[in-house]
Amino acid sequence: MGRLVILVLAVFFCLLCSNRVIAQQFGGNPTRTRWSQVNTDTARIIFPEGMDSAAQRVASFIRQVSLKDRLSLGQKLNKIDIVLQNQPVITNGYVSMGPFRSEFYTTPSPDNYDPSSLSWLTQLTVHEYRHVQQYNNFNNGLSAVMKRLFGQEGYALAVNAAVPNWFFEGDAVYSESLLAPHGRGTLPFFLKAFPSLWQSGKGYSWMKLRNGSLKDYVPNHYDLGYLLVNYGSQQYGYDFWRKVTRDASAYKGLFYPLQKAVQRHAGISYKDFKQNAFTYYKTQYQLDIPTRMTDSFNVFATNTKTLTQYSFPFQLSETDLLYQKSSNSRRTGFYIKTPEGERLIRLRDISIEDQYSYRNGKIVYAAYESHPRWRWVSYNVIKILDIASGQQQKITHRSRYFSPDISADGKTIVANNVLLDGRSALTLLAADGGIPFRSIVHDSIAYFSNPKFLNDSTVITVVRNKNATTAIATVDVLSGSIQNITPPSSTVIGNIVSMQIKYSLPLRSA
Repeated sequence: MGRLVILVLAVFFCLLCSNRVIAQQFGGNPTRTRWSQVNTDTARIIFPEGMDSAAQRVASFIRQVSLKDRLSLGQKLNKIDIVLQNQPVITNGYVSMGPFRSEFYTTPSPDNYDPSSLSWLTQLTVHEYRHVQQYNNFNNGLSAVMKRLFGQEGYALAVNAAVPNWFFEGDAVYSESLLAPHGRGTLPFFLKAFPSLWQSGKGYSWMKLRNGSLKDYVPNHYDLGYLLVNYGSQQYGYDFWRKVTRDASAYKGLFYPLQKAVQRHAGISYKDFKQNAFTYYKTQYQLDIPTRMTDSFNVFATNTKTLTQYSFPFQLSETDLLYQKSSNSRRTGFYIKTPEGERLIRLRDISIEDQYSYRNGKIVYAAYESHPRWRWVSYNVIKILDIASGQQQKITHRSRYFSPDISADGKTIVANNVLLDGRSALTLLAADGGIPFRSIVHDSIAYFSNPKFLNDSTVITVVRNKNATTAIATVDVLSGSIQNITPPSSTVIGNIVSMQIKYSLPLRSA
């Protein structure tokens, strides 16, 4: 009884602290949007017109995942409402309480390293439905009492206080890695975070790894959670986390319930469990600590005060380098480094992708814009920046273009256009006004990624196929014909980068 009183008082205090005045927020979708639904025994998929096939695929995926007992957190199965949101250009998805529902942002990520060859809807469904299973089966003990007393939001507060976010996300990544081909837990790009720290001799404290840093590079709770969940399942069995989260959500041990549950079912302290997990992975990777490089080997001096990233360099001449720089202390910007020093051309407008392209004095990139009225509507517009004058021009409006590239003569732009029905269109636009004059859609291709001009009539691009394979291909912009230059496979293909200097450099795949 004493536990319940303490938890109720804590909830009341949190509600008082969060009681603040919020300005009116216009939200939702445009009133012209027409909705339909696919209703099954496990989920109701609510979707805008044109997304019928996507809704059917999501419903089918969820049905298959719900039948998988191997990773079960319990036998509780409550139906969930899932809304497919096709108008945001952001790649995301979430499950939330109050009301209990999930929102899927259906626009795929432009980053090839993120989804790999796996269909975005497949990855999203498997990952987010794992969160549904978590909320369904954490309804135990004091968490269940909180739900009865304070409804879904009280339940969410109790569950999130008992089970840390690293488990929520790590468990979901672990689930997608076992149930879907090429889930993130199988990708070297996702798994590189902690080995890179260890190989660099970094030994951060648990609190720093848990909470992040504004000074140093620290992997997020997805990376941390996957390692711990995977280790626990391998060492103590697939039902280990089911037993741990059942006790934690029931608050068997009022303070630090998950830590006490780990100790109860692993037979060692929570501190030893974490240390054993890290030792296990260090042994698996067989890391050798390299000799630390000095600044004489680096183009840029090491910044020991602020985490700084340099990306997508272009050699302008023998001495001048164009690049993009971002840090935790300043917005992302375009810079030129010369023998005299570093010069800022212009800060980059808010963007959801890091890529940009350069030719003959012009930078072209896609910038993010939100609709002034409808919260669920956003855009990716193309902007051209003159590096000599620093003047910038927006050439498209209310568009959905990704990863643009500009032709050698500066007259044409090619970009991937993600349509509202989910199709990907390789689109060519006039650089002087942003008017599209040719669009290429192929039935077998789910996404045209990183398109680059090879010459005036040919574009090279990474194609993500609907059968969960990827390939590098050339596209004849006049006929629309597509020719693979690498065989389709499940291998991760990075970003295609075209580098132009006065020397002849070939295209390379990063």
